[in-house]
Amino acid sequence: MRFYECIFVVHPSVPEEEIDQITQLILDLIKSHDGEVLKTEKWGKRKLAYAVKKERYGYYVFIYFKCLGPVLKQIDRRLNLHEKVIKHMTVNVDEKSPDELKPVPANVNVPITEVT
Repeated sequence: MRFYECIFVVHPSVPEEEIDQITQLILDLIKSHDGEVLKTEKWGKRKLAYAVKKERYGYYVFIYFKCLGPVLKQIDRRLNLHEKVIKHMTVNVDEKSPDELKPVPANVNVPITEVT
């Protein structure tokens, strides 16, 4: 089995209960094909880098899992057909422990240090 990360963006007007249902749909699909979900995170509503389907914001959900390759086509199909999902991506990654996976902060402020 290979390891994958899936991030999908849901329309910002969708209630949290419906986002949970969409997430559960994908989790059930992975588990029904002998996959294992290692980590799921809701990153919340964030600004998109560019407008997608005329939307500037979206609700991000991250899933780290392992499964066999054929399941990816079904995940892709389900997310493509779901009218509330405005964007998604699933990529193959190296194995990581769930503790190594950290969400990207919404606003990154790096302190400036002076070199003398």
